[in-house]
Amino acid sequence: MVAPSLIPGLPQQEDYIADTAALEAFCQTIQGSAWLALDTEFIRQTTYYPQFCLLQISNGVVAACIDPLAIDQLQPLLDIVYDPNIVKVWHAARQDLEVFQHRWQRIPSPVFDTQLAAAQLGYADQIGYADLVQTVCHIPLPKDQSRTDWMTRPLTVQQIRYALRVVVWTVPEPTQAPTSGKHAQETK
Repeated sequence: MVAPSLIPGLPQQEDYIADTAALEAFCQTIQGSAWLALDTEFIRQTTYYPQFCLLQISNGVVAACIDPLAIDQLQPLLDIVYDPNIVKVWHAARQDLEVFQHRWQRIPSPVFDTQLAAAQLGYADQIGYADLVQTVCHIPLPKDQSRTDWMTRPLTVQQIRYALRVVVWTVPEPTQAPTSGKHAQETK
């Protein structure tokens, strides 16, 4: 299901992928990307380990929500996620990486964590993703789906929009420094 207008104003083609053929086609599209922005949605309220519910991924041109609950064979995706030549960009990556460690006993690398990078540039320690996007891009991101049940299917358009926002705004710009804050003068 191609949905190029899920997030108005963004030049990316967006997809919800829930079958092997669509996953293989998407993986061919993003194969060889220099970097990928990623995020996971999971549930862990009733289990010790996270239950993997959704993977959002973008290379800046295309973005997709990949449904691991609907797709049995994720190997084409895993080949890309574990490709050491592709930088994986996450915000506050620890719990996302835990999903991969628990399910596949491997952590993707190399990883660029925008929360850690933001702290190095003088933004607040442990700044949330929505606050970082608001501060840097001046774009408010809704938080209306932050406590949604990611296990329930079908996902709503609102859930998909919410999930995609994380990866479509996570574009690596390592030279973006704060203009105010405790470390602003040091980073100029």
